[in-house]
Amino acid sequence: MFCDYAKIIIIAGKGGDGFVSFRRDALTAKGGPDGGDGGRGGNVLFQIDHNLNTLGQFLRQKKYQAQGGFPGGKNNKKGADGENLIIKIPPGTILSEVDNRGKHIALQDFQKPSTPYLAAKGGVGGFGNTRFKSSVHQRPQIRLLGLPGQKKKIILELKTIADIGLVGLPNSGKSTFLSKVTKARPKIADYPFTTLIPHLGVYAYGDKTITLADIPGLIKGAHQGKGLGFQFLKHIERTRMILHLIDIQSIDPVSDYQSIKQELKKFSPILAKKPEVTCFTKIDTTGWNENNPDLKKYIQDFQQKTKIKKNIFAISSITTLGVKKLMEYLLSQVQRLPAAKLSTIRAISQTNTDVPPVTKPTPNSFRVNHPFAIKYALQADQQSEASMQYFWNKIKKLGLTQQLIDMSIQPKNTIYFGSKRFKWPE
Repeated sequence: MFCDYAKIIIIAGKGGDGFVSFRRDALTAKGGPDGGDGGRGGNVLFQIDHNLNTLGQFLRQKKYQAQGGFPGGKNNKKGADGENLIIKIPPGTILSEVDNRGKHIALQDFQKPSTPYLAAKGGVGGFGNTRFKSSVHQRPQIRLLGLPGQKKKIILELKTIADIGLVGLPNSGKSTFLSKVTKARPKIADYPFTTLIPHLGVYAYGDKTITLADIPGLIKGAHQGKGLGFQFLKHIERTRMILHLIDIQSIDPVSDYQSIKQELKKFSPILAKKPEVTCFTKIDTTGWNENNPDLKKYIQDFQQKTKIKKNIFAISSITTLGVKKLMEYLLSQVQRLPAAKLSTIRAISQTNTDVPPVTKPTPNSFRVNHPFAIKYALQADQQSEASMQYFWNKIKKLGLTQQLIDMSIQPKNTIYFGSKRFKWPE
């Protein structure tokens, strides 16, 4: 199934937990600490796969999670790192993240083959008790838990990469034209809206090639969502130029032309400014050839009414009359035009300086917003007295203990550090 838009959730792997262990062997009854660190969690990456042309696989699966890191072990054995998760996507995909305010921020535009893009980092593994050995603490019972991996809401949007975009009203002959000049095989029938999804085709002439994109026919009001073409207009935003096809049998070709131009302008002013070639189709139905005086007068009248100064072509896709001349012209023009620009990419700022370090949402609860304090909380092993003592010492060094006391915190009041909850000690 063709799909060009998807919302998914990606979760990088959690870091492995540190290990508490002491050396035991025949010669050492009470050895020192030898607990190893946990492994790093797997990353989530995205990579182009040229065998894909749709985001349909994301309709079936909405959540993607990388493998977590493994815990440390005895004899200072470090836990294994979690495997990275590489998600394959078609070329032309724009990857955006939904930030904390619900805005979509473009992170990467996948147009050309490249190394996999790191979208979510795996969590760091926790320290084993060997890390806490000192001259004062020779048998530490402290360990740190692995940090969770990054979790992100991702928007994937596919925009077809083509040199030329075919536009026109339904049944204007776009699909027939594409099938004649390329090996693409879109559905063709003698009624409107036979094209339901975009189709790509490649035209080769000697050692040169151009890619053409056929989208469903546009109707008046398409920019407001009417008809089938609206949702696919974005597929011609990347094209270098537009080929506007008009059925020569139309009762009012000028109105047809102006209608499409208005829809393009209302959808995107950038689209309306792209270089355009206008071409009449189905001239075999009139009995005219390329040099027929009636055809030349027809085109001149059209040019006067639409104020088009450039050459206008007339073809028959069925008989191929005029097709070669048109394609040679398109090929010459495309070579002069620059490639489509990448989408604007900018980073998400995760820091909010307006939030105070400690807030009091209810009379008996507090929320700590300090980033380092939240990190320490996520690493704290609440089942270990030694680890909790280490945690509270870290909080004190950050100056948060005094701040909580100044805010009248009481024993057993709840304190939230990110997603973790603690009780204030007595």
